[in-house]
Amino acid sequence: MIGDGSLRPALEEFVAQHNLTDRITFLGDQLDVHSYLEKSDVFVLLSDWEVLPISIIEAMRIGLPIVATNVGGVKELVVDHDNGFLVEREDKELLKLRLHHLLMDAALSKKMGNASERRYLQHFTFTPMYQKTLMVYQQAVSELVKKGD
Repeated sequence: MIGDGSLRPALEEFVAQHNLTDRITFLGDQLDVHSYLEKSDVFVLLSDWEVLPISIIEAMRIGLPIVATNVGGVKELVVDHDNGFLVEREDKELLKLRLHHLLMDAALSKKMGNASERRYLQHFTFTPMYQKTLMVYQQAVSELVKKGD
């Protein structure tokens, strides 16, 4: 697990109690997240609040299937059942089911990972981001000009 936060001690205790210490490592904050993502099979982001998480964009760039809580702007990145799964914050059973699907079905995982990479390339590389930003500015200027008439 990459990152840090107030829940880390509780998570470490949970991992120890369930004899998962040989399978889950707490890495804390990392500068080279890319190298860890390249070694991953699935990207999971379980947040109570997000705007537009760059971490999901980074996972999409690598071509990972994603499981994330359906909060804030996450649904603009993760299309449920396409490049990953969205789950509600308190739905632990659905979370387990979705993770199980991705971990046990290599074809599904690969399909969703490919969809993530395609979505990244179509929407989040420089050219489409530049074009979208330019369009927003052009619309704003157009509205200002109309109001000035």
